[in-house]
Amino acid sequence: MQNIVLCPGMPRSGTTSLSRLIPNIVNKEPQYLFGLYNFNSCYPDLYPKEMVDAHINLIYQMNKMQINLEPPYSFEDYSKYISNNTYDFSQTTWLLTEEQLKEIKNSLSQFNIKIVLMFREPVSRLWSYCNMICDTIPSLIEFLDFNNNDWNSSKTPKELFDDYVTKCDIYEDIFNKFNNVFDEVLCLSTEKFFGSQEECDKLTNFLEIDKIVMTNQFSNILNYDTLDDSELQTYQGLLKKSYDFHKNL
Repeated sequence: MQNIVLCPGMPRSGTTSLSRLIPNIVNKEPQYLFGLYNFNSCYPDLYPKEMVDAHINLIYQMNKMQINLEPPYSFEDYSKYISNNTYDFSQTTWLLTEEQLKEIKNSLSQFNIKIVLMFREPVSRLWSYCNMICDTIPSLIEFLDFNNNDWNSSKTPKELFDDYVTKCDIYEDIFNKFNNVFDEVLCLSTEKFFGSQEECDKLTNFLEIDKIVMTNQFSNILNYDTLDDSELQTYQGLLKKSYDFHKNL
């Protein structure tokens, strides 16, 4: 039975750096599985619906150009795609519900599905994500012809962080739904993985691929320049469940 690998990391978790370690990944994240479910997230409060709708059109266009897949999406088409590519690092797959993941497993029963989950220190990940959004949102709004006050480009990273932090204490929830459905799930800590040959060997053994020499250091270094110690402690408290989960990886 052919192995396929889903690596559904949250944005800014280090999955892009991880994908660069693995040879022959052609199209890192087609976002195809999320598209199969019309981009209906199990965490609807994380993104405004208008933003999701705008992204749907963008992803449809990219998939048509890059991998020659057009809507309506189907498991049959995805099966043909993944059988030739093996890896899917789509950052939207973690947004699917447990029931949707069960349907994916059943619909792809001809494959042995392996799941790799990468979790970054929670405040670092969210802070990095909010900075990325503030850096890219003006051009994204223009490109997608999108307008929503919740994604106003005048917001600072800290304002976005404050909007999201109470909604993002979900590391354990993400792990549980994948672990409840799939037989083979590997969890990695971003901070422990990069620079560690031992952690890299754990990954290659899990994937059943040739040894990879760990050369990458995680370059997405956090700068807490606008957070004082009191604020940092408050945010860590709001993400306590995720911190407890992360420290045990």
